Amino acid sequence: MISTGLKEYIQSRFSPSSNDDGALLMALVLGTLPESDVASVPRQVLEGYVRHGLFLREHSPWCQEIPEDIFLHYVFYPRVNSEDLVDCRPFFYEKLTPVLEGLSAVEAALAVNRWCAAQMTYESTDERTINPMTAYACGLGRCGEESVFAVSAFRSVGIPARQIYVPWWSHCDDNHAWVEVYVEGAWHFLGACEPEPILDRGWFSGAATRATVACSRSFFAYGLASESVINWEGQCLHYNQIHRYADTAAITITVLDEEGPMPDAILRLGVLNMADFAEIARIATDAKGQVTLEVGLGSLLVEAQAGEKYAFTVIRTDLQREYTLHLTSGAPQVGECSIDFVAPGAGAKTRTTLTKAQQTEKMTVLAEARRQRESRIGSYFLPEYAAAPVEMQNILRLAGGNAPALWKFYEDSEQKALRLLQTLTPKDYRDAKPEVLQTFLDMEQGPRIGFELLRAWQQPILEYLTAEQQAAFRADPFRIWLWIQENFRDEGHRFYDTLWLQPDAALRLGAADEKGRRLLFVAVCRTLGIQARLNPLDGKAQVYLQGGYATVETEQLQETIDLQVEPALPYYQNWTLARWEGGFHTLDLSRESARYPLIPGRYRLITTNRLPNGNQLALIRVFDVWQAQTIRLKLRQGDPQQMLAHHPVTLEPGDLALRMYLEVGAEPTEHALNELLAVEEPEISVNLFIRRAEDRADPTLQKVLTTHPEVTLEVADFEDGTVESLARAMYLEPGVWPLLVLTDGKTGYYGHCGYGVNRVPLALGLAKQL
Repeated sequence: MISTGLKEYIQSRFSPSSNDDGALLMALVLGTLPESDVASVPRQVLEGYVRHGLFLREHSPWCQEIPEDIFLHYVFYPRVNSEDLVDCRPFFYEKLTPVLEGLSAVEAALAVNRWCAAQMTYESTDERTINPMTAYACGLGRCGEESVFAVSAFRSVGIPARQIYVPWWSHCDDNHAWVEVYVEGAWHFLGACEPEPILDRGWFSGAATRATVACSRSFFAYGLASESVINWEGQCLHYNQIHRYADTAAITITVLDEEGPMPDAILRLGVLNMADFAEIARIATDAKGQVTLEVGLGSLLVEAQAGEKYAFTVIRTDLQREYTLHLTSGAPQVGECSIDFVAPGAGAKTRTTLTKAQQTEKMTVLAEARRQRESRIGSYFLPEYAAAPVEMQNILRLAGGNAPALWKFYEDSEQKALRLLQTLTPKDYRDAKPEVLQTFLDMEQGPRIGFELLRAWQQPILEYLTAEQQAAFRADPFRIWLWIQENFRDEGHRFYDTLWLQPDAALRLGAADEKGRRLLFVAVCRTLGIQARLNPLDGKAQVYLQGGYATVETEQLQETIDLQVEPALPYYQNWTLARWEGGFHTLDLSRESARYPLIPGRYRLITTNRLPNGNQLALIRVFDVWQAQTIRLKLRQGDPQQMLAHHPVTLEPGDLALRMYLEVGAEPTEHALNELLAVEEPEISVNLFIRRAEDRADPTLQKVLTTHPEVTLEVADFEDGTVESLARAMYLEPGVWPLLVLTDGKTGYYGHCGYGVNRVPLALGLAKQL
């Protein structure tokens, strides 16, 4: 099975115990996986991937003839992205084989995705990626988890598959991941767990034409010489696939200092997303101080850095192809600049349409998938759980297939168990093991530190530390950080930045990355009864001393000063704040507050106002904070023509109207209805839509109908695809209410979803411009 060239590749880089195929593949895995996997994943799990990969290469009708590099990277390889590794593929193979018998590669790919839709669907969750078996057991996950699940299913039966990831959109505050499958000699895309009757179609295809980069991932480079690396995350390489999705330009950026070209400077490209510099590419310059790469057409933020030297600029890839950055010493200078950030325009590269018969087939498949999924997941909540307190019942409903394990843990300790569970996240309920939870039952602080998988790390820590060390650390927690810095360095180890290195794995490795060292510090502190955490502002390790938390990563304690921000605009929507520490690091100020404790230093404030067409009007201000002060957020305002969009929609053509899809009783809808109440008399039609007839009785809705009898109200099916398609056409997030669209049925001129201030008056005011 393994070619001579691959054998030579493995033998030259690793040390396989023998020359048989299984040993060679195991050497490849152990030599290329992030070292956090090598230190924490049981060897029998990795051996399971080797056995199943060899079996598929010989027996799968879809992977026997594919190129060797395609097989290695996209059928055999265990890791997809940042999920914890479990031996899931034989399970999926057993489930899928009866479904796929006699199908062609294309038919099999579509069938696998239909099966995936019957197992899980989208839910917005935290950034930790659950493994495919947990996803199967709970039936829910964000797009990254759906795509990991689908890729695992495809690979389990021998269909090459990979996750495609847009790190950040330019035209809206979000990102997305989907799947590509290699069938009939070419890559084709599809929405993970979102079945379509044909390949190369998905709700995101219009958005993909506006992407700046789209990435696939690999953890080693064998056979990928033709692919273009656009980023790296430790051990993980990102390859640029944007050419298949959007109109692009090949740009060249040259980095200079006072002496000439700067080789090996780090170039970071980003877009404005969530009011922040959102990185989409990171590349080192070549011997000429240059980088050439292919990107979508629009604005890009560019940072270059070499040691203490730094430069920043904004470029327009739709207008120019060559750029030069001049590095200067020290932190960026204090000052302010305005940026008109232009998002790539919508293209037609990946757009396909369905026939009426295909649309009907799709709706039938989705309805049946939903029925199967809800029936299976609902069966996990057993009748005896109804005897538990309501809080525990809610946890068990969120737990899905992990409910029996949590029920056993609860039965053994009841109130103590419930208190511990209430410190965890909903995702923890889906994969936390009772034997792990049991070890934390009597600890003052719970097991959740960051976004790591919960593990029992106390006993390994106690066994690792001598009695003298434990006593010294309890007396002075700062010595714990010094000890970690001295003994757990990252000296060329293979880490994947997105993964959280477990404390017990760090002890086995004797090494850790920055995030792993912080996690280990908090775990050691809590094991020794010392209160510690990761700072919610910047993720740094902190210990509780003298009535407050102190950061341990500096040589001396630093006093904090208050920064007051006015007005209270949404963080990660209209503004962000970053601190300069050899580079700008964005702080998480998303908690509701008007005052923030900051360390003195240099900061970057970004404020932005996103226009309906996806472009943004931004201000970037660099300033120093040395004493308590108040900063006022300034939003640049667009003129009426900038506020208007022109997105094609497929509704019944008619007069211009404001359509409002409502979640009656929810706060954002209440705000929208109250804004409508305050309007004297709308000059265009206003059409309200609700899900259920009984929602008519809502008091605020009744006030609107009484005050404005010309406003129409209709009960509509929000699940038939029409509303979702309308939201997607306006580049808004489906399922976020209220949904407001100013349209004549053929063109959408303005749209908004979710909470917003003055959105109804704005939409009605824009109507006057039309």
